[in-house]
Amino acid sequence: MKRTSIWRDTSVPSDYSCLREHITTDVAIIGGGITGITAGYLLAKAGIKSMMSSTTSNQVKERSWQRMERK
Repeated sequence: MKRTSIWRDTSVPSDYSCLREHITTDVAIIGGGITGITAGYLLAKAGIKSMMSSTTSNQVKERSWQRMERK
């Protein structure tokens, strides 16, 4: 039986660049799994500035950061 990943087969790769400047944030979240995403969402909802860092298999050597903002 061949195993497949629906996530890898259907997801669109992100294009977040590496951090190239100094930033100021209230909370730095390391990891973009369900816990990191949920933390970023709840912090943004509460109006707390946070940044989330995550790597993918294509970005093992570089860590990208995404600002979590309330919309």
